[in-house]
Amino acid sequence: MNQPAKPVWSAYNYKMDHISVISHQPGFASAPCTWMAINGTPIEQWCAEAFGFPDAALLGLAQMWLVDEAEADLALTRITPGEEGTSTIVPILVCSDDMDLACTVVVVEQLVTGGTVQWLRWGLSASTGLQTGISTNWESSPKSPLAVFDRKEFDGCLQGFGRPS
Repeated sequence: MNQPAKPVWSAYNYKMDHISVISHQPGFASAPCTWMAINGTPIEQWCAEAFGFPDAALLGLAQMWLVDEAEADLALTRITPGEEGTSTIVPILVCSDDMDLACTVVVVEQLVTGGTVQWLRWGLSASTGLQTGISTNWESSPKSPLAVFDRKEFDGCLQGFGRPS
């Protein structure tokens, strides 16, 4: 029988991160739009710092910036937490100029466990389009998990994008 994944995070050794919806004008946009923030920092800036990947600051939020309807649905579906103990490869950032899943796509492995949503590791998708994340070049991470969110707060953030949890 399969046992649920054991939580990576412990309240004794890690502070909870916060995820929210903000109005933000990324450097490549002509106007502010609905955006995601981690601990109050726009996600592309947070990823650039947290992952040690400065190029992330030039990328667009996958859940907001994709123009192809099927790709946009994939990004929203994958970020929606699954069942307890499951993990999913989630596209979070994409090329701001191409606005698709065929260029640079930053992904995270997202684990749902113990009332939390955890981003365990990050990488660059080696597969494209609707196959994004199936093959991933995982990068070394400064810490694991990269972020731990309260599940209810995470679900509330997704509802800010019009996506039911």
